[in-house]
Amino acid sequence: MEFDFWLEQFFKPMILNLRNSAEWKRSMDLAIEVYRLTRSWPETGDPRTCFTHRTLDSATKIERRVTDSFHVSFDSQCDQLKVARYHVSETEFYLCCALKLQYIDETDFSRLTSDTEHVRNLLNRRIQVLSERYQVW
Repeated sequence: MEFDFWLEQFFKPMILNLRNSAEWKRSMDLAIEVYRLTRSWPETGDPRTCFTHRTLDSATKIERRVTDSFHVSFDSQCDQLKVARYHVSETEFYLCCALKLQYIDETDFSRLTSDTEHVRNLLNRRIQVLSERYQVW
């Protein structure tokens, strides 16, 4: 019974806030899009599989760090979001490599880099708001 109280009072609102946040939604959309795109990339057993795995991992780490930012103290939220922003750059690097390796075409590349830029802007905005709101005087 006591657990239900804590769940209702603290964790459920946190999860709802997470799922309503623009940066979480967009980072989740980006991860799903990268998953869809990499279906045609080298499969297990191929030495290039490592590249496929790293691309997927970098895209999903963005969403995971955004999620983590909702479960830590206010002073740690910016740190989690800065790490997420790093993974945005990492994902862009792998997309650039995928374009040069001809795993993706220019259309997919442009669409996905536009998505990564949008996620980066959302993260920057949230970092700025949190930094201003929770400055130590």
